Amino acid sequence: MIVIKLGGNVLEKVDELAGAIRDVGDVVVVHGGGPVISEVMERMGLEPRFVKGLRVTDENTLEVVLMTLAGLVNKRLVAGLIGAGIKAVGISGADGPILVVEKRTEVVDGEEVDLGLVGDPVEVRIDPLVSLLDSGYVPVLAPLGVDREGTLYNVNADTAAGAVASALDADEVVFVTDVPGVLEDVDDPSSVIDEITVDDFEKLVEEGVVKGGMIPKVEAAIRAVEMGCVRARITNLDGLREGKGTVVRA
Repeated sequence: MIVIKLGGNVLEKVDELAGAIRDVGDVVVVHGGGPVISEVMERMGLEPRFVKGLRVTDENTLEVVLMTLAGLVNKRLVAGLIGAGIKAVGISGADGPILVVEKRTEVVDGEEVDLGLVGDPVEVRIDPLVSLLDSGYVPVLAPLGVDREGTLYNVNADTAAGAVASALDADEVVFVTDVPGVLEDVDDPSSVIDEITVDDFEKLVEEGVVKGGMIPKVEAAIRAVEMGCVRARITNLDGLREGKGTVVRA
């Protein structure tokens, strides 16, 4: 069983995704939707802000995240998979709840930065996912969570996928994005780094090779393998089917 995290323009390539899902057996899909969220925010006169690749989420932003991730993106993705012959069910991490979270903060230049309503999973309750898998469905999970008081939080999709993969003891978690892996040169798609360890990651961040939205992907991959997931990989749709990309090891 594998967990597939979808991001970027991959969300628009449902037929290719469906083909890959048929090839790999039991699958849980976790999706992002950052570009769509930012587009809707800008239409509403809200300015998207990010810290270390994470969306700063105030109350207004959370409303957009909820309607976009759990609604527009999730249901379009589910409908597309159903149209391609995949039995898919849309669900969010707030349902159940699957994702129990605590408020997340980040430190930048030695200063703690308040990200707002951004949560970090501290518990993953897998029963709803297992029930769907056992019934032959592909769960399609929007990365939202609740704390123990029932407050809703935005959860980074990469972080959510890593946590779900660890809780399910998945054989692999694959972070599917627009690029074929972590690149030594962002302008050269052939410069894929075959493997990254924790020590490599810290060095690559310092050198500016890994930056922006790639940081939480690699962090989530490292966390997943540290917590028991057999293998983590960052790649694109072609790499998903062909077993290629950047393997991340603890």
